[in-house]
Amino acid sequence: LGDEHFELIVSNPPYIPSAELAHLQPEVRLHDPAAALDGGSDGLDFFRILAKSVVARSPGGWLVVEVGAGQSGAVEALFHAAAPGAQLRTAVDLAGHTRIVAMQPRPHRFGE
Repeated sequence: LGDEHFELIVSNPPYIPSAELAHLQPEVRLHDPAAALDGGSDGLDFFRILAKSVVARSPGGWLVVEVGAGQSGAVEALFHAAAPGAQLRTAVDLAGHTRIVAMQPRPHRFGE
């Protein structure tokens, strides 16, 4: 992508911890490619990559991601560490679980 910058990046990255893949429902486990599901040992590998990439690719823009059940706090912490001062937002699904985390890195100002 060269040095392109984006105002909005939306992602549904793999977020299932590797050890849980064998226990997924058959309709998921047998039909979705493992690469679309496997988020590494803790399920957060791709969030780490996205957080670092967005700071460079989207200063002032938004990164919006779907997260696994119970992962929102860890993802928010990763985003905050990658972009201190970033604006963070969350949204819940119909069952009331936080499933969306959004980050808007603070644009750099001259002299920072």
